[in-house]
Amino acid sequence: PHTKSQCCRMPFKEIQKIRELGHDSNQHDSLTKGAFADGLAAAPYPGDAAHHDIATVSEMNEYCRSLNYPGKVSPHGVFFLLDSKDTPGVAACSANSSMLFGKEPAQLLGTSFHDLFAQSERIKTALSAEDFYSVNPVVATVNGSKVNVILHRGANGVAADVEKLDGSDFESKIEKARDAASKLETCASVQALCEQVTSDIFDILGQDRVMIWQAKEDASLKFITEKKNETFKESLLGTTWFSTDLPPQSKLDYLRRQYSKLVVDATAEGAEIVTTGKLTAQSICLRDSTLRLPHQCLAEQMGAKGNKSLGTYPVVAQRRLWALVVCSHKDAYSAPFQTRMAVEYLVAAFSLKLSQMLDAELGAREEALIALSSSLTSQAGAESEVEAKIKVFVDAAPEISKAVPHVTSLAVLHQGKLTVAGPAAEEAVKKVVSKVQEVWKGKQGPHTMVMPSLSTLLPDLASAAATAAGAVAVPVGGEGGMLLLLRPEANATVTYAGDPSKGAGIINRETARVHARRDYTPTEVKLTGRSEEWGQSDVDASNNLASTLAAILGAQAGAGAEVVGMDVAATWEVSARLQKVEQRINSLVKEYKDA
Repeated sequence: PHTKSQCCRMPFKEIQKIRELGHDSNQHDSLTKGAFADGLAAAPYPGDAAHHDIATVSEMNEYCRSLNYPGKVSPHGVFFLLDSKDTPGVAACSANSSMLFGKEPAQLLGTSFHDLFAQSERIKTALSAEDFYSVNPVVATVNGSKVNVILHRGANGVAADVEKLDGSDFESKIEKARDAASKLETCASVQALCEQVTSDIFDILGQDRVMIWQAKEDASLKFITEKKNETFKESLLGTTWFSTDLPPQSKLDYLRRQYSKLVVDATAEGAEIVTTGKLTAQSICLRDSTLRLPHQCLAEQMGAKGNKSLGTYPVVAQRRLWALVVCSHKDAYSAPFQTRMAVEYLVAAFSLKLSQMLDAELGAREEALIALSSSLTSQAGAESEVEAKIKVFVDAAPEISKAVPHVTSLAVLHQGKLTVAGPAAEEAVKKVVSKVQEVWKGKQGPHTMVMPSLSTLLPDLASAAATAAGAVAVPVGGEGGMLLLLRPEANATVTYAGDPSKGAGIINRETARVHARRDYTPTEVKLTGRSEEWGQSDVDASNNLASTLAAILGAQAGAGAEVVGMDVAATWEVSARLQKVEQRINSLVKEYKDA
């Protein structure tokens, strides 16, 4: 929530500067160390304060893209880029290669990758797989020590992350994850489900704090569960975070990858990537690498919150990132890939159960909408006059408010005549209708409009918020017809993690770097002039009602007023992912023993 004066839009040349300087990783380490050594001091940002502005979402997105090319990797493993899948030679590797292989990069570049391991044929077979997820991690031996080889494809070709396998008892953790997944069926509500999963992951991983960070439909994020030990004194439960704390580009990355990210030690100095020929370290994309360094902004945020290690597991439901399971640890923390995959299995089971619960809610709502539509169509069909048909519809306002919760007023505009039902003043409704018509005259034409704060569009409607604070407008027919659903002011108090008036990410225009905000103090803000948020299911129900109204009036449904039902395929995709993870963890223990 920023004012326009605070949101300074960045010119294209500045975006280009971010792309260029985003590849320079030298500044990363000094800033990260400083954040942990000294905390976030009064002036933690380099350069003149005059260069600092509140970063917009588009700037944060562009910055996120540039962070996939740091030129360094986390030092707990060794990174390799291969020049061919069939006869893989080492085209690049990280400077810490001697840690596991006893050789410097110069001795490894150009050599055969699979010959570095005692199980050479196993590595060759894995490299020929169409889907690396079905073979990751490949357990192998280097100089007598077991390692995990994690393969992934990127813009530069096939890459491999090699992590030491310390022999942790991941077999018992896999069994715990299986037992935990079976218990999810007993959860009677979404909140109970979230609390159960949080508790189980806390027990499996043994990290200091585990939380579920829900991505709300208004793009904010909220911690809805938390389990922690005494290491972290303060609780984050119930705090709402800004949309820029997890920009859309990051959400998209989680949605695409759907597996965990782990920061082992945000204070550790990265290992440079050493390359051959024209290839440069900064041209190698590390988006899918388990060794990607935490970006500076995240490291500063972790430092401010007092944790060095952070693990995140995406929860996907109904084709969107519904939440992240966030696991924090005060000190450096590492878990073998097998343990992370066990948690991924539990999270996949959680995603499926969650999807089923959400589908059940949507199914009940859809059935109610079908019954209401049938009833309205039948009643209106008995009337011959258009006015009488409209009256049948608006008289059903109480039933409509059940189909779209929190709606207390509605209006129908047909052939220039406005009919209003509910406590909203007709004069206020007319102003909203006029504003919507003005927007519909633009390039986009008539379309479903969601307006959670009418006073933002029409400041003189602030006094009408008690009955008309937010609305959805759906076109009906081709002559400017409209269905308008209105909600009163929500009167909600939100506890933000920091002062929302001060913004979120800070961009330094001298260095083209984004930094974490300094303030995370819980701040209560009473939201005025806003209705309850319009979720996607609310908008879908509004579109369905508009289609019913169009059918009653013998008009064509407007753009955006299509009838929307449950997305069964979305839940099937979640189920397929669970099966895929389950198949993989079933073979992990055997492969470890075979190696």
